[in-house]
Order: sequence, then C-alpha cells, then structure tokens
Amino acid sequence: MAHLKRLVAPKTWPIKRKKMVFVTKQYPRARAVYSIPLSIVLRDLLGVAQKAREVSRILRERNVLVNGKVRTDSKFPVVIFDVIDIPSIEKTYSLSLNNFGKLSVKEAHKPKHRLARIESKTIVKKGKTQLNLFDGSNILVEKDDFSVGEVLKLSIPANKVIGKISAKEGADVFVIGGTHSGESARIKSLEFGKIPKEVVLENEAGEFRTRFKNIFVVGEKSSHEDLLAGARR
Repeated sequence: MAHLKRLVAPKTWPIKRKKMVFVTKQYPRARAVYSIPLSIVLRDLLGVAQKAREVSRILRERNVLVNGKVRTDSKFPVVIFDVIDIPSIEKTYSLSLNNFGKLSVKEAHKPKHRLARIESKTIVKKGKTQLNLFDGSNILVEKDDFSVGEVLKLSIPANKVIGKISAKEGADVFVIGGTHSGESARIKSLEFGKIPKEVVLENEAGEFRTRFKNIFVVGEKSSHEDLLAGARR
C-alpha cells in the first residue's frame, strides 16, 4: 500500500491530521517515529514543493541528496540526524526534533559527517563485527572497539567511520524520547546498574532523569550546533 491514513501516522510527523485522509507511506528503514518520508520533508517541512507532482519533478531532476547520495523516491525515509542537500537552492538541512516532539528540519553548514547510534552488534563471517545502527543501516568493522549506545561519526558521502562519541559524565546529548524530547542537555551521571539503563541529565531548565535509549550523545556542544545550525521550522 502506497499510502497511510493520517490519523494513524506517527505523532512525531508534523502533518495536518484531518485535512486529508491519506499521507505517503515510507519504506522500512528506522523506527517510523524517528523517520519521515522524503516527500513530507520537501513539501511540509521545507516548503520547496506544494503538491506531490512537484515533489516528483524535483526528485526526478536529481535535486535532492540524503547523506551525500541522490534520492529519487518520495517514499525514502529520512531519519533523525540525516543530512539533506538541495544543490539547486544551495541549502543543507538536518532532520531533528523540536521541543514539541515533532520532527523538524534545521539548516546546517555543509557538515562532513553525520551521527548514527549503535543499537546492537552481530558477529558475522571471518570474525568481523557488524554494527547495527539507529538509522537501520549496518557497518562491518575488522576490530570491535565499539559499544552499544556509542554514536558513530560517519563521513558523507563515503559512510566511513571517522570517529565515535561515548556516553560519559559531562558529555552533551540530544534527547529523542520521553517528556524532554527535543531538548539538549548534559550527562550528570550514568545509572547503568538499573534495568532499563537510566541517565541523569541537566540543562538550563534543571535536572531530570530518562532512559538511556532516549538520548543521542553528540559530544561537544559546538559539534552539535555545527551539525544543526539555525532552525528553519
């Protein structure tokens, strides 16, 4: 089925629920709550198209890149921290969450890497390790120097690991779940002895606690701001 009823679409999608019945149904990639079809990004978030046919034309003209690769399918899922380039208007954006827990786009300054959290690891043939990532992709590594929950820096467009960011006290994070979704904070303490794992965070609003799975470690504050500079909507 090519479409999804708007009333049952993920609550993170910033769409009008009652104006029309259906909305584009995306292909499987990451969890739907953290991803959104490329057509909605172009039409509803960026406003570079008004109708589906305009979205199709822009994509046919190969005017949209996601993480450095041309995408021509309107159903392609864009995931949090994906980088969207539109060369025709010389603009670059990244998908994020706003303070209302809705997916949003923020203008970025031509980042050379993107962020992807390690969700799990699998041992494959010849002793290699497969890192299964937040965005639904996976990467093979010769040496397993990585832990679940760490965030990889992946080069654009080669998608090679150029660094990693670990969760530790004082590290900056972006909250992607829970009541503080869309907020930036700093780790005050890690409570991994509990099940599920929890972290204590602090920001300008005060101190709060959330599950470890609800955070994306982004490292230094400056690196996050470089990646997601200047909110558009």
